[in-house]
Amino acid sequence: MKVNGKMKNLGGRKYCLECSPFNQNNTRQLHVSSPVMIGKKYCPRCKQEKSKSCFYLRRKGNDFSAYCKSCTLDENKERRYEFKNKCVEYKGGKCKHCGYNKCNDAFDFHHKIATEKDFSISHVKLTSFNDRVKKELDKCELLCSNCHREEHARMVKLDIM
Repeated sequence: MKVNGKMKNLGGRKYCLECSPFNQNNTRQLHVSSPVMIGKKYCPRCKQEKSKSCFYLRRKGNDFSAYCKSCTLDENKERRYEFKNKCVEYKGGKCKHCGYNKCNDAFDFHHKIATEKDFSISHVKLTSFNDRVKKELDKCELLCSNCHREEHARMVKLDIM
């Protein structure tokens, strides 16, 4: 970002202190390199022209995301849903204990040996179904939410955890 003709290092922040929405002096100003918030932008997903304020600023703060905020959220939900479906399919598509197979949202991935857990499948931000994910899934059992709770209760009673 250029300020008074010199490059200014923001140290990973989106805004300099003058541009920050949290500026207490209320002296917000747009720098030459800042994207102008006034105007419209076209979202190719919903095929609508919307105000630029409906789009996320990219990390470097000099451009806007391709999709509007609502389309970005929808796309992320769809990707996470498809990722879970691939994981459930990889593990056989039914609960290992009771055979339940109606709704993928009701499934949990239970690590058989908790100390071998590298990451939690449900909390991972990955959307690509790759060998790293398969390796972690191989350490898990596919259980419906009820059987998963019962398994943890059994483990607590046996003091395995």
